[in-house]
Amino acid sequence: MDKSLISCLFFLLSFSSVSGQSVVINGYVKESGSTEPLVGANVRVESGLRSATTNTYGYFVLNIPMSMAQDSIVIFTSMAGYPPFRKVIKLQPVIRLDIILSPMELDQVIIKDSRENTVDQVQMGQIELSAAEIKTLPAIAGEKDALKILQLMPGVGKGTEGSSGIFVRGGGADQNLIILDEATVYNVNHLFGFFSVFNNDAVKNVTLIKGGFPAQYGGRLSSVVEVTMREGNRQSLHGEGGIGLISSRLTLEGPLKKNKSSFIISGRRTYLDVLLSPLLSLASNGNAKLGYFFYDLNTKLNYDIGKNDKVYFSGYFGKDKFYAKLKSGTYESQALFHWQNGTATARWNHLFNEKVFSNMSLIFTNYNFELNLKNSFSKKDVPEPFIVNLSNLSSITDYSIKYDVDYFTNPSHAFRFGLQSILHQFKPSVIEAIDTETGEHIQSKQQQNSFESAIYASHNWFPGARFKASTGLRIVSHATEGALSFRAEPRISVSYKQSASWAVKGSYAIMNQYVHLLSNTGAGFPTDLWVPTTKLLKPEQSKQVSLGLVHNNKQYPDYILSTEVYYKTMNHIVTFKEGANLLSVLDGPSTIGNTDWQNNVTSGKGWSYGMELLLRKRVGKLSGWIGYTWSKTYWQFQEVNDGKKYLPRNDRRHDLSVVAMLKVNKKISMSATWLYATGNHLTIARETYNAPIHYPNQDNYFDLTPYEKIFGTKSGVGAYGDKNSFQAVSYHRLDISAQFATTRRKYDGAWDIGLYNAYNRKNPFYYSQSTKIVNNKEVQILKRVSLFPVIPYVSYNFKF
Repeated sequence: MDKSLISCLFFLLSFSSVSGQSVVINGYVKESGSTEPLVGANVRVESGLRSATTNTYGYFVLNIPMSMAQDSIVIFTSMAGYPPFRKVIKLQPVIRLDIILSPMELDQVIIKDSRENTVDQVQMGQIELSAAEIKTLPAIAGEKDALKILQLMPGVGKGTEGSSGIFVRGGGADQNLIILDEATVYNVNHLFGFFSVFNNDAVKNVTLIKGGFPAQYGGRLSSVVEVTMREGNRQSLHGEGGIGLISSRLTLEGPLKKNKSSFIISGRRTYLDVLLSPLLSLASNGNAKLGYFFYDLNTKLNYDIGKNDKVYFSGYFGKDKFYAKLKSGTYESQALFHWQNGTATARWNHLFNEKVFSNMSLIFTNYNFELNLKNSFSKKDVPEPFIVNLSNLSSITDYSIKYDVDYFTNPSHAFRFGLQSILHQFKPSVIEAIDTETGEHIQSKQQQNSFESAIYASHNWFPGARFKASTGLRIVSHATEGALSFRAEPRISVSYKQSASWAVKGSYAIMNQYVHLLSNTGAGFPTDLWVPTTKLLKPEQSKQVSLGLVHNNKQYPDYILSTEVYYKTMNHIVTFKEGANLLSVLDGPSTIGNTDWQNNVTSGKGWSYGMELLLRKRVGKLSGWIGYTWSKTYWQFQEVNDGKKYLPRNDRRHDLSVVAMLKVNKKISMSATWLYATGNHLTIARETYNAPIHYPNQDNYFDLTPYEKIFGTKSGVGAYGDKNSFQAVSYHRLDISAQFATTRRKYDGAWDIGLYNAYNRKNPFYYSQSTKIVNNKEVQILKRVSLFPVIPYVSYNFKF
């Protein structure tokens, strides 16, 4: 394998032999005032025949052929939220050019499908948002949430009500690589999905990739979401924050050494526990207590060691905690569960010369969930109460090292190569149960490690103004107890610009995944468990091909129309066997021995195909977009649904988002968002006939009688049809908001008011089934349970 890797790298790098003479312009693009590096700025020759974009650290290299060079040349720089920068420079072989852009008040919103112009770029299925852009987008319940905004884009499923999880092109929630400053975030939900873990005050840039994945990314099947934190103001101390009905946040940033080093620290916390817990305790005379809160803390430091070296240290910690206590007579019940994410990243940038940029990263990630249940009851003549304690802990911890090199060879060729190694430490389940009445004390521990390594190389080829191509190869090895595997992942993306207004694009990629999510609910609850690939469970694999068309009409330059079609196959995807449930531990200590996750899962395959359409208006007082997705997804497992294909829960045939933003004047702006999606698929007894129903671990039977479905029609199926044969009602919701800016002598402020779910649509969160006596007969009732009604909100944001 070593020889093949060397041969592959030699083949890619051999393109540099065609290098001709060129003028090299390199440097950083930064924001004036704060000197914050800007990600995704487009730097180009004014003619547009050569261009470059800044990387995650704001660095760019622009190679210009000598055939285009004269005594001087005009460089043009653009980025959403900043006025264009234009400069005439005299040519010499190597030019160092640091570009400073001044922020402007946005009267437009630009959602870029790439870091370059949508028609010009080669990458498909990519959406990028800067912090400035997110601030202009609609607030979801008062929060500017990047993941919520991504859910409004074509090809991105919304999951259940309130969820921050995303389902991309038929993939599961675990098939998205979500990284914060290169560290994986395993659970992105706060408040059961109503908020994501990303505090926009600390975010600089968000990138979503749905297909044609660059070779530096791997480990997931469906998408990459890369979140970059801000670095902090290098000139002076500044702060910003917000106060809302259920949460507040505060951010401080400033220089550690002016023009050389800076810091940023940002915190956020809810106070539902402070507001609601005392009221509930008072209403129940102290017999009930209920509380919930979450908090986030982001921090980042950076330091310029010299002109060519920079170091960064960043970290994130967030926690959710829910607790409940109920007392009734001699019985008392307590429940406590919390989940938390922690990440830390140390990075070193080094510029070898104007054409070679490198970065080394040391990365730590941890996610854990803990559940504790305690039930106690007293009996007469027994001095001590009987107690049953159940506790369950699950976690995943990653230690990673990563090294990347960008080599900008000449105007027609650029290379990127690197390597990464990750040590995964899994604790899928650590369970302890104590029953003082029976004397039982049972412990069950499961712990596994795996080691994942990858080496990759990619080549960007620009032979002319019309055609562009990006090829790459990633080779991955994975080692766990009793199993060692190697897999190759080729990637290719091509673009042909038919004219200044039209471009045709295509891509193909193979991806492999070595960690799996076992979900009891599908709703992003923290009881979902992360488990590794083992000798019994193969790595998941996807193969995706996509074709696209982009049009920007000269007569209507404010509008861009893009469409993509895709076909994806998935192998060795993982789910529970029918009837399996990791939470069976909650039935009591005697069931703990049945909770080994490897005994409860099975693997299979899936298919997904669809079409995505995006029409957007980028400028003007009225801006926004319409996004539509038609898709179909199937899964198939030998041990599920009698081996037949079925529609997974996250399959939605139609998905539509309409977003409108109106800039009334410099101080007032308004926005509205309307979403529609066909209902997801569930397995429930939606209509029944006379048949015995047996409850596990119980001996009671009863007969079900025919009962009309909740939606008023009848079906001739039995108590349970095929898996997920029941489709929930369609999901739709309207959110409206308005922002009113205020200016004070020492700070700027803005009021944000709005309505979440403005017309109080009762969207299904889940369905419950119960029995009821009707005319002396026992019938089954299906009830739709909704999570969020219409929710008014108001918040005040400030900046100083």
